[in-house]
Amino acid sequence: MKKKLNKKIVQMIQIPIIVVILFFALRELYNIFLDIDVNLFNMYSDRLTVKNIMIIIVLGIISYLPLSFYDLIIKNKVQINLSTRKVYKYSWIASSISNLVGFGGSSAIFLKNHFYKKYVDDSSKLIKETSKVVGLNLSGFSLVCLIYSLWSLVNGRSFDYIFFISALIGLYIPIIFIGATYKVFKNRNKENYYITLKIMFTSILEWATTILLIYGLIVILGIRVTLSQFFPIYVMAIIVAMISMVPSGVGTFDLTLLVGLKDFNVPSEQVLLLIILYRLSYYIIPVLIGLVLYLSDLYMKINEEAREVISRLNSKLAHCVLKIMLFITGISLIFGNNIYLKRYFPHKSEILNMDIVELSISLSIIIGFILIVLSTILHTKTKEVYYFMVFVFAFITMGGFFSKYNIHECIFIGLVWILILFSRKIFYRIGFIYTWKNAIKDIAIILLTLSVYLISSYSKVVHYIHRKIPILNLEEIVKSFYKDNLVSSVFIGATIALLLVMLLILLNRLNKFPKKELDKEKVKKIIENYGGSRLIHYVFLGDKYIYINKNEDVLFQYDISGDKVIVLGNPVGNKENFFEGIQEFLEFADLYGYTLVFSGIDVEVMGELHDLGYEFMKLGQDAWIELDKFSLVGNKNKSNRQAIGRITKAGYEFSIVSPPYNDELFNEMKEVSEEWLNGQKEKGFCVGFLDRDYIEMDKIAVVRNSEGELKGFATIMPMYDGETLSVDLMRFKKIELNGIMDYMFANIFEYAKENGFKYFNLGLAPLADVGRTKHAFLREKIAYQIFVYGNFVYSFKGLKKFKEKYATRWEDRYIAYKKGSSVIITVIQLMLVLTKEKDEFCK
Repeated sequence: MKKKLNKKIVQMIQIPIIVVILFFALRELYNIFLDIDVNLFNMYSDRLTVKNIMIIIVLGIISYLPLSFYDLIIKNKVQINLSTRKVYKYSWIASSISNLVGFGGSSAIFLKNHFYKKYVDDSSKLIKETSKVVGLNLSGFSLVCLIYSLWSLVNGRSFDYIFFISALIGLYIPIIFIGATYKVFKNRNKENYYITLKIMFTSILEWATTILLIYGLIVILGIRVTLSQFFPIYVMAIIVAMISMVPSGVGTFDLTLLVGLKDFNVPSEQVLLLIILYRLSYYIIPVLIGLVLYLSDLYMKINEEAREVISRLNSKLAHCVLKIMLFITGISLIFGNNIYLKRYFPHKSEILNMDIVELSISLSIIIGFILIVLSTILHTKTKEVYYFMVFVFAFITMGGFFSKYNIHECIFIGLVWILILFSRKIFYRIGFIYTWKNAIKDIAIILLTLSVYLISSYSKVVHYIHRKIPILNLEEIVKSFYKDNLVSSVFIGATIALLLVMLLILLNRLNKFPKKELDKEKVKKIIENYGGSRLIHYVFLGDKYIYINKNEDVLFQYDISGDKVIVLGNPVGNKENFFEGIQEFLEFADLYGYTLVFSGIDVEVMGELHDLGYEFMKLGQDAWIELDKFSLVGNKNKSNRQAIGRITKAGYEFSIVSPPYNDELFNEMKEVSEEWLNGQKEKGFCVGFLDRDYIEMDKIAVVRNSEGELKGFATIMPMYDGETLSVDLMRFKKIELNGIMDYMFANIFEYAKENGFKYFNLGLAPLADVGRTKHAFLREKIAYQIFVYGNFVYSFKGLKKFKEKYATRWEDRYIAYKKGSSVIITVIQLMLVLTKEKDEFCK
C-alpha cells in the first residue's frame, strides 16, 4: 500500500515537471520557427531525390531493427508458446509504439504483457524479463557516454555538466557487466549471463545504428559537420531528452540539436528538415509498419466471411482513391511545367541544358494525358488496364531516379504505389465494354484539358514578356519554349490520348464473351424436368443467346445491348437453384464487363435479385383471363357479341390446325403476314416472327372466309405449366367487317376451356400505368414518355385498351437493374433490343 502511494506521489510530481519542460522547449522552438525561411526550407527539401529518400527509409528501418530483437532473446527463457515469426511480429508492434510513446519503458512492458500473456505459463516471469530488457536498454547509450567522456578527457574539452552526466551514465555498462560476470561465477547460471550479454549487445547495436541514421541524414542533406563535431551535440541532445522525461524527447531533443548545430553555422531550415526526416524514418515509418502488422493480425483472427468483406472494402476504397490520384497526377504533369520554369530559367548554366529540360517536360505532358485516360478507364477493372497502369507508373517512378523529384512528389508516388497494390484484387476482369458514353466523356475531358492548357500557356507567355527579366534573351527563350516545345507537346499528348480512346472503342470488338446459341435438346430437357414460364417459348425463335448453369438445371435467354445483357423473363428450371444460377450468370457476365438486366420478371424472382443488389422499375402489366369466368353474356360484352355475330353471319369459320403444316398453308400464312406487316420488318426478342420451325412447335388457330380463303391466324403458345395457354403471332388481312380479332380470341378461349386450361395469358401491356401520376419516380415518368412517343413501335396504348375488354386480373411485370446503373440508359438499351429487326439478332 505504501509503495503504491509513493508511486502515485512520484507520478503527481513527474507530470507537472514534464509539462513545464515541454512548454519551455516548445516555446523556444516556436521562436526559432518564426525565423524559418519557408522558401529556403522548400529548396533544401526539393534537393532530395528518390534515391535519397529510399536510402533514408532503409537507414531508418536498419536503425530500428535492433529494437525488435529483444523479445527473440527472452523467448525461450519466458517460454512464449509462439513461433519465432509471430514473436517477432508482436515485438515489432510493441516496440514501435513504445519507442514513439516513451514513458520510461512502462509502455513497452504493458504492450508486451498484452501480446504474450495468453502464451506464457507465468505472467510474472514475463513482466520480470521485459523489465530487465528495459533496464539493460540503457547499456548502449552508456557505452556512447563512456566513449564521449574518454574522448573529452583526451581532447581536453571543458568539464561542463554534460561531461559529468555522461561520465556518470558511462559507468552504468561496466558496473552491469562486472555485476553479471560476478553472478555467473558465483551462481554458475550461464543462461542468465548470456541473455544479459545479448541484451547489452543489442542495445549497443541499437544506439550505434541510431547514430549512423542521424549522421547519414546529415551527409545526405549536405550539412558540413564532421562526426567529431556532431557527436557531442548528439550526446547532449539525448541527455537533455532523458532528463526532461518527455516522450521520444519531442521538443527537448529537437531544440538541443537545433541550437547545437547552429553553432557550426548550419541553417535552421536544414536542421529542421534533418529532424523531420529523423522522426519520420525512426519513429513514424516503424509505427506505420507496426500498425499494418497489427491490423493484419486482427484480420487473420476474424472469420472468413468478414475477411472477404473487409478485403473487398479495402480494394474498392483503394480503387476509388486511385482513380482520383491518377487524374490529379495527370493534371499535375500537364500543368506543372511552371515549376520547371522556376527551377531552370533563373540559372544560366541550366539554360544551356535546355534539351534535357524540354525532353523531361514533353514526356511529363504526354504521360499526363495518358494518365487522364487511364483514370477514366479504371472502372473497367480489367487485368490489362492494371498491367498498363503498373507499366506507366513504373516509368514515372524510374524517371524519379534521373530527375529532381522533391520529397512531396516522392511521398505522392509512394501513396499511389500503395493504392495500386491494395486495389489489385479489384482488377479481375478479362474483358471490358467501352461504351460511346464513356468515349464522349473522355474526349470532352481531353479537349477541355487541351483548351485550358493553351489559354493558360498564352497567359504565361504574356506574363514573362511583361516582366522583362534581363537574363540572356529570356523573352525569346520563354516564347520559343512555349511555342515550339510545350504547345507541340500538349498537342502530341492530346492526340495520343484521343488515339487511345479510339483504340478502346475498337477493342470492344475483341471482347471474347462466350455466347451460346440455341441448343434445343438441352432447353427441352430442362423444360420437361422443371416446367417453363410465360416467355420461355420465345427461346425457340433462335434469335437469342442462352446461358445454362454448370448444373444444367437453370436456363436464361438473353440478347446484348451496349454493356448490358438483357435477360428475357424469369429464369427457367430448378427453382431451388435460381439464386445460385443467377449469381453464376451474374459473375460470368461481370468477368467480361457486362451487367445483367432482367426484363419482364415477376415477383417470383424479385427476392433473389434484391439480395444480389438489384433495383426494380415497373415495366407494365400482364393481362390474365380466368377461363371459368369468361362469358359474352351481359351488357358489358354487348359490343363484343355484336362484332362476333357479324363475322359469323358473314360465313367466317374458325378452326385449330395441328403440325406439321403443308406448304400451301405456310404460303397462305406468309401472304397474310406480309399484308399485315405492310412493308415493315419483323421484330424479335419478346415477340414471335414467321419462322417455319418455330410455328410448327404447336397448333395454329385459323380464320377463313366463306370461300375458304385464309383471313387470319394465331400461333398457339404454351406456358408449360399445364394450366395456361396464350398466343404469340396474331395476324389478319384487311376485311370490311370489324371484329375479326374478337372472333378469333373468343374461339381460342372456348378451345382452351374445352381442353382443360384454367387461364389464358393475353401478354404484356408494356409501360401501362407507369409514371403517370405526379408522385411517381422521375425515372418512371421518363419511361412513360418512352411509352407515349414509342407508341409507333408496339402501339402500347392500343394493346392496353384491347386487353382491358377481356382481362379479369392484371399482374405487374418489372425491369430489374443493378443498383447504381442509370435506369434511363437501361430503358433505352432495352428499347434498342426490342426494336431490332429479326435479322439483326445473334450477330
